[in-house]
Amino acid sequence: MYVVLLIVGMHHREMIQRKHLNYERILEVETDKTNNLISELVPLHILSAIKSEKRQVDIFEDATLLYVDLSGFCSYVT
Repeated sequence: MYVVLLIVGMHHREMIQRKHLNYERILEVETDKTNNLISELVPLHILSAIKSEKRQVDIFEDATLLYVDLSGFCSYVT
């Protein structure tokens, strides 16, 4: 009886460890996806500040933000 309980306990522990390992792998994949996306969206000097957890602010004296919606552009892209 003791052997059966020991085997069941070992199996339970193994399943918990496997689940934990799978969660770590999924988290690593999602972290890599997020890092790749951020690296494509922000400048490199801002990316290095984000990774080092420093606050960095760029100050621009004069800046213009232009938002353009070109009709029919999406049909050219796809």
